[in-house]
Amino acid sequence: MPPVRAALGVLLWLPALAFLPPTLAADADYLITATRTGPADQTTLDAEALQRWQAPSVLPALNRAPGVRAFEKGGRSYLSVRGGEPNYTLVMLEGVRVNDPTNAQGGAFDFSQLPPEILERADVAPGGLSAAQGADALAGVVQLRLLRPAPNESRLQVSALGDSSGGRSGNATLMLGSRDSGLVFSGGARDSGELTPDASFSREYGLLKYERVVGGVKSAAFVLGSHTDARAFPEDSGGPRLAVNRAQETRDTGLTLTAIDFSRADDARLAPHLAFRWSSQTGDTATPAIAPGVLDGVPAITADTRFERLSVLADAVMTPSKALRVALGAEYAEERGESVGSIDFGGPLPVRYALTRETSSVFAEVTVSPRPGIALTLGSRADVDQDGRVEGSWRGRLELTPRTSGPQWFISAATAYKQPSFFALGYPLIANPALKPERGRSLETGLLFETDTGLRWQASVFEQRFRDMIDFDPARFTNVNRAHVVTRGVQTSWAQALAADWAASANLIWLDLESATPLRARPHWQGSAEVRWQAQPRLLATLAGAFNDDYLDSAIPTGLIRAPGHFTVDLGARWQVRSDTRLTLGLRNLLDARYAEAVGFPAPGRTLFLSVQLEI
Repeated sequence: MPPVRAALGVLLWLPALAFLPPTLAADADYLITATRTGPADQTTLDAEALQRWQAPSVLPALNRAPGVRAFEKGGRSYLSVRGGEPNYTLVMLEGVRVNDPTNAQGGAFDFSQLPPEILERADVAPGGLSAAQGADALAGVVQLRLLRPAPNESRLQVSALGDSSGGRSGNATLMLGSRDSGLVFSGGARDSGELTPDASFSREYGLLKYERVVGGVKSAAFVLGSHTDARAFPEDSGGPRLAVNRAQETRDTGLTLTAIDFSRADDARLAPHLAFRWSSQTGDTATPAIAPGVLDGVPAITADTRFERLSVLADAVMTPSKALRVALGAEYAEERGESVGSIDFGGPLPVRYALTRETSSVFAEVTVSPRPGIALTLGSRADVDQDGRVEGSWRGRLELTPRTSGPQWFISAATAYKQPSFFALGYPLIANPALKPERGRSLETGLLFETDTGLRWQASVFEQRFRDMIDFDPARFTNVNRAHVVTRGVQTSWAQALAADWAASANLIWLDLESATPLRARPHWQGSAEVRWQAQPRLLATLAGAFNDDYLDSAIPTGLIRAPGHFTVDLGARWQVRSDTRLTLGLRNLLDARYAEAVGFPAPGRTLFLSVQLEI
């Protein structure tokens, strides 16, 4: 049977399983990040961590996750997992892919479109994860999870924020929970003020999420809409400090996501799942010309883009015994992207493209635990495009725990791939329809040690190899597959409850790069630490620091340079004034460190913020 027909056959067969009567035990949470059947290596940031510093996006919180470097770069999001390209990280919201292959960043995601207030947690899983998630998961996956009400919980939260740069925001979230259903409605707006020089940002959003359990079947649905307006100097222009042309780039973006999921509500030996997911992203961008400097200048560009993705996913997890767990599934996805704009070569030259892509997938995963202390997980996936080309990927992980109280040793290996972005395939003048997928493989081994006293320590050695990376060839004036990059390093993280009222955590990564061309914004050393003090039952104080050493960067006015590292400290306090009133006060960049994450773009200085949250 052809792969496409096989995938569709599984899609038609699996949904019927959701209506079988309840049986025995299995996990009914299908928002898979790294694995469907076995233990996974991932970092989870809860809602408090994501919202603690009251930042406009979750990037500052993700920057404190082990192995992650995340910040705003020239008004755009930058997130790298263990030295991988930003577009090598798959970003998902409640299982919906949000990477945009029509943008000039090759499919990276702009995190400014998502308000932190609506998120319950974020899971960050490093390594090649195409066997679990398909294309784009070359270096890792970031899975963002929406708020959900607790059973029989009903509350209305209203919050307002102001900071010393003129930033302000307000939002309201209504959560209604009963024994078998839950509703979340949230809406709000944010304006950045003068957080960064000569730049502005505003966002409005609305969210509706509903869950219900009927007859042993759980149904869940959500709709999210977000709109942003931004103004900043173009990336690589030299920013406020160095740009010769003082005109600014303007961006107007829209994000709409919706999903419907059906799954077993109880623990079951056979746990099927069916999901329908749709996303739409629009962008209207006007980028002024960048004057030549050490490097050649860039002409003025306009682009009006639209991207839509529809997917249908069906899978089932079977647990025939305590020693065996199996997952089988299939997915079908359609992607449509188009762009209309111009390039100014002494006069506007119209440019446009429109592309579609269809992918049918089948996947399987099994976890075997022949005896306590041993777990082996193996997974594979085949993705077939509309022309019959097959991309296969696999992943394996072995965990050994010799003693109940001893450290756990693990080793994992995987392959992954990323399809060329629509921008690389279709943008006139530089397009190359013959581009091959970018591919990678990853290997990691390490130790994990946990105790009943709250200590958790992990250390690992990893290597990632990427090939057929897409790059622009100025001699041929087109995109080509040519780059080969290796990132390897050592990563460690530690967390401990120091006393009844104290807790601390820290992480550190050393990264080594092997590349024929310089890789930007990737320091060799990076780390963060945090200390939390429950001064009294209603007052929690947090002191956090982060650092990185110097790294290579580039801009048109300067060419390639070595940018200095930096060290920042944040101080915050959360005071539960009454049962229905909470104040959050803090100082971001307490020491007023002067640095730039991108050449010519100064980072925000010391910023005081105050937020008030009322609960009704």
